[in-house]
Amino acid sequence: MDVEPTGCGRATASAGGGAELAAPAAVDILRSVADRGQWGHSDREALAAACHCAAGSEAEKMFSTEKLDSLLGWWSRSEEFGERYLAALRAYQDAFFAEEERRIAPALRQALARAQDLAERLGLLDLLEELSTACALRTRQRSPSWSWRHPIGARP
Repeated sequence: MDVEPTGCGRATASAGGGAELAAPAAVDILRSVADRGQWGHSDREALAAACHCAAGSEAEKMFSTEKLDSLLGWWSRSEEFGERYLAALRAYQDAFFAEEERRIAPALRQALARAQDLAERLGLLDLLEELSTACALRTRQRSPSWSWRHPIGARP
């Protein structure tokens, strides 16, 4: 992670690829807004200044007044945001993952029955090796170590 001075009396941290981590001043402003449950013009101005310090010449495009107002609005209603975000994640799970789970349930039941059958017939290390498709467990000098096999089961 690179840290560079911004000329604003602060430094910004870059995670690479042009992504900037939030300036400490911006984080402080947003936390204050969340704690108070409201925001005002002075919060927007301070946040705009902090964002400008972090983003430099790109700030005008990235942080319009409308975007800052929206950001501050959600931070002032952080509990509502959290509840709505959780509801959205649950809806996504219901729409996609639950449907997929129903679709593959027969294959899951068949795989479970096979694993239970193998568990009755094989030792633990052989069972783990049989159930894992990409690696083999070998015992060397009393300590297990993983050795990789070809994922399809055929060795190159």
